[in-house]
Amino acid sequence: MSQINVSTDPGAVARPVHTAFTVSVVPDLLVRRAALARKGLVGLILSIVISAAITGSLLMSYLPSAPLFPLSPGRLFVVVLMCTPTLYALGRLLVRIIRRHDLRRALKALVPGQVMRIERLGLVLRHVDRVEYLPWSEVAAVRGVRRWDTPGPELRVERTDGTHWAVPFSILDVLPGGIDGGLYAYSGGRLNLDMIVCDDI
Repeated sequence: MSQINVSTDPGAVARPVHTAFTVSVVPDLLVRRAALARKGLVGLILSIVISAAITGSLLMSYLPSAPLFPLSPGRLFVVVLMCTPTLYALGRLLVRIIRRHDLRRALKALVPGQVMRIERLGLVLRHVDRVEYLPWSEVAAVRGVRRWDTPGPELRVERTDGTHWAVPFSILDVLPGGIDGGLYAYSGGRLNLDMIVCDDI
């Protein structure tokens, strides 16, 4: 069975070698991603506070002249229209918090360094507690899949038994085009990275 060589160099980058093409999670990249996520969260909270203040002012000026009760479709429409920006921002905040939580959970399941190795005979995939060798005959597809609960799509290796291995693209040191080229070259043209559903990254 092929063995995966786990890099101990935090600055290591994915590169084609004589026997394989490697895809890694780099600690420095994770730190930058986390900082960007925190910055985006703070900005979103500030926008919610500003939006809520504006909505409150509009409601206070509208309701004395047109009380909400007895409820009428017209009054309800105006109130909902005034609250829409704040509700939208709150929804975005909730999604962002869920994504951040799920990304942290995904990171705990990964070991910095090589997470996927593309070899002539198949793939070597890193799990938190083991290394898996997957021959090409057991690989059904390798594709990009959109997820609402992670920041951006994930790289997914689908096995012929219906199970899959996945990792977010956002924490990898190789762009999808590089992974696609590695797959095509080392699988002898049998596999490509299918990015049809998320070809805008």
